[in-house]
Amino acid sequence: MTDKTLKAYFILIALIFTGVPALDAQNVKIYHLSRDKNIEQGMRALRNQDFPSASYYLWKAAKSRQTKARKASLYNNVCAVDFVLRRFDSALDACNAAIKLDRNNWKSLLNRGNVYRDTGYFTLAKQDYRLASKYRENEPMILKAITILTTLEKSNEKRRMMAVNTN
Repeated sequence: MTDKTLKAYFILIALIFTGVPALDAQNVKIYHLSRDKNIEQGMRALRNQDFPSASYYLWKAAKSRQTKARKASLYNNVCAVDFVLRRFDSALDACNAAIKLDRNNWKSLLNRGNVYRDTGYFTLAKQDYRLASKYRENEPMILKAITILTTLEKSNEKRRMMAVNTN
């Protein structure tokens, strides 16, 4: 028996013992998540803070055949990496792809909010932060992002007021 067959066998036994009727157990799909070299290289690049390489390999992995959940996670990672690289259009594309796959993913909403914030779309950032907070109340990363946004908004308001006063 191969490792894959053995794993499938144990999963099937677990399903049967947890009360899944035999008919349902026959219809269960078993996925074998094999190692993905692009993910491995992307994560290695992340650990080494080689963000351009991480972006390249994670994009490549996200565009390959993956489960929906894994794809959403990969796109979210790409969004975060491309945000660090200040590749805002690419980061936004990745965040949108992640949110399309999992609209309740607070991390993707937070990351997209950060992209909007740093590109000056404060209203859109605020909307994403609110939605992320709905899924993950009192999350420190979301609260910090909201604080940063509020500080930026106040700073921009002061600059506008100074510009009006000098005219």
